[in-house]
Amino acid sequence: MPELMKYIRQFPYILITYVIPIVSFGFSVLALYRANKSRNTDNRIKELELYIKEHEAEKIKQIQNIPKRAKIEAKVIKISTGEYRAKFWNSGNITAYNIKASIPKDSGVLLIDTKFPYEYLEPEDSFEEHVIIHSGSQPKFEIIIEWQDKEGKDYTNTQLRSI
Repeated sequence: MPELMKYIRQFPYILITYVIPIVSFGFSVLALYRANKSRNTDNRIKELELYIKEHEAEKIKQIQNIPKRAKIEAKVIKISTGEYRAKFWNSGNITAYNIKASIPKDSGVLLIDTKFPYEYLEPEDSFEEHVIIHSGSQPKFEIIIEWQDKEGKDYTNTQLRSI
């Protein structure tokens, strides 16, 4: 029993001398590990933010370098047997004004131009016009499209189309 009392009296000394420093050291190592891991994560986030900002700046430069102009295009669509329509659209990035279109008479294809001159056509907008194709029509023909920009500068686009 006296030895047990001796161990009980030494317990606080052993606890303070050995156990608490070892546990503290373990917590310190754990805190150091987590701080290092957090620092690495923060550095990676900063790298990714810088990468994103660089790419956004590059996209803005590319957008600024794209010329601002309208581009009117056309295609002929078969609606049903013997019925065709020409679809015109603005694939540019600004509005086109006074759109006119024609098909040379020697092709035998007739463009019914009830909507021409079309006053304006916004980007990504379109409209359709009737086309008459008969047995004497050539299988390939040109569509000549003319338009103006806001300042009144004339543009032309000639496209070869087939039936």
